[in-house]
Amino acid sequence: MKKKEIIKTVLEKAAEVGITLKKVRTFDGRRGTAIEADVYLNGKLIAHASDEGIGGCMHIEAAFKKNDFDEMRANRKLIQEVEDKLAKYPEYTIEHVGHSYKTKDRLDTIIDYLIDEESAKKAMKREEKKGILLDGSIIHWNSGTLPNMIKKFGKERTIATVQKKYDELKAKKEKVLNKEYLKSIGIKI
Repeated sequence: MKKKEIIKTVLEKAAEVGITLKKVRTFDGRRGTAIEADVYLNGKLIAHASDEGIGGCMHIEAAFKKNDFDEMRANRKLIQEVEDKLAKYPEYTIEHVGHSYKTKDRLDTIIDYLIDEESAKKAMKREEKKGILLDGSIIHWNSGTLPNMIKKFGKERTIATVQKKYDELKAKKEKVLNKEYLKSIGIKI
């Protein structure tokens, strides 16, 4: 399975099972990216996930209010039920660095993929105003961001310039990632 297929499949599993994340925070750890997130099952907070970014595994702890051990036990049970549901999905093969291996998703892998997806969306939001986003590159102009171009050269001139480049890329069948933003400033998609 290719990476994009895996991501799509994993995100579909998360939706089927009812897993979502809130309060996602990523930051630099000593050996990689550290994360913290609240894990929800069908809209109910059930766990806190964390990875210190030091080369170890993710920690998933049941969420509970101070000294409410009944809630802690109930959420642990829900976490186990999620793991049991995920265990019923079939194994799949991943190709990675020239090797292939079989794997199954667990709650921690689902959380990792959800965090990756959210990080990608945040990055897209940060980058979308810089120019025309392609898979792996940005076509930009010396004037900086598209809003800066509009301020400096006017909306009509900026739209004409960007539209011309967009049409060239479309003719070459390039995949433009920030179509919605471009459309919002007046580019005809």
